Amino acid sequence: MPKINLHCDRCQIDELNLGEVNLSISRSGQDIIEIEHFNGKREQAQFSLSGQWQKNDQISITSITGELALKDIEYELEQLGYGSIIRDSGGKLNVDLNWQGGPHDFSFIHLNGELNASIDDGYLADVSDKARIFSVLSLQSIVRKLTLDFRDIFSDGMFYKDIKGDYHIEDGVLYTDNTRMDGTAGNLYIKGNTSFVTNALDYKMSYKPNLTASLPVLAWIATLNPVVFLAGVAIDQVITSQVVSEFNFELTGSLSEPNFKEVNRKSRDVSVGRSTPPKFIDFTEKSNIEQKNIQEEDNFNKKSIEQYPPSLPYNQFKADDHKLFNQNNYQGELNNG
Repeated sequence: MPKINLHCDRCQIDELNLGEVNLSISRSGQDIIEIEHFNGKREQAQFSLSGQWQKNDQISITSITGELALKDIEYELEQLGYGSIIRDSGGKLNVDLNWQGGPHDFSFIHLNGELNASIDDGYLADVSDKARIFSVLSLQSIVRKLTLDFRDIFSDGMFYKDIKGDYHIEDGVLYTDNTRMDGTAGNLYIKGNTSFVTNALDYKMSYKPNLTASLPVLAWIATLNPVVFLAGVAIDQVITSQVVSEFNFELTGSLSEPNFKEVNRKSRDVSVGRSTPPKFIDFTEKSNIEQKNIQEEDNFNKKSIEQYPPSLPYNQFKADDHKLFNQNNYQGELNNG
């Protein structure tokens, strides 16, 4: 087979616009066809792939490595006819994949390899039930759940600094044990798998609110009434309360019909004041803080009495009462004498 070089100013496969494409293929040895490079570039995205197809009497396997870089994930998904819960974010995907057969024999059933994905800062937003969504982690489930329960915090979306994860694919099943969203109000941790063969989902998700994010965030995870919580902080009193330190969820079902449910919530005691950063505390620290608050309240009341003594009529009444008491004592002494 002679070496093949292909250049295309603008290539498109169905709805997928590859942009400007360069491809170079050559034979390497008797049983290997080498993909030296397969590159595509346009305004919002670019990709680069390389790999080989090895075929002989014992084996037929295709292997590729590459990178995909997107400036706007939402835009790319919309071009393919999908709704996107990811907003205002770009991302990168590194792949090292292989499957049985030639490039034309691609099948999820025989897909194996490694993926690494990273998404830069943006936010997750709920989408219409009518939208066709592409998300192997079904992130729309947790967005909908937390937005429903804590609308004041997530009404505009779940904002994050980044989302990162490593993924292993074996026989068409994608596994991850370290996917993490570094969020503004809290962090999301994901472990589990998605089957590309059956579309089945099996994930454990843990959302941990960020104690240092803001006082409103602390207020919505506190078991104490949020108004009381914020009022106490406003007068610079150190407030102690139990807060929800972790939400645990399970995601099962399928990509088309995900089954998302909350499993449990974990709570811990936290202390916070207007000039005191929030921190987790143990029982002894909590008792000490409560005793200190009581003492400070007593001192405040005592100081208020000293600064604002009773009115003149009240003082005159007490003076007359004291004078009458002394007169009665004097009369009693005369009678006894």
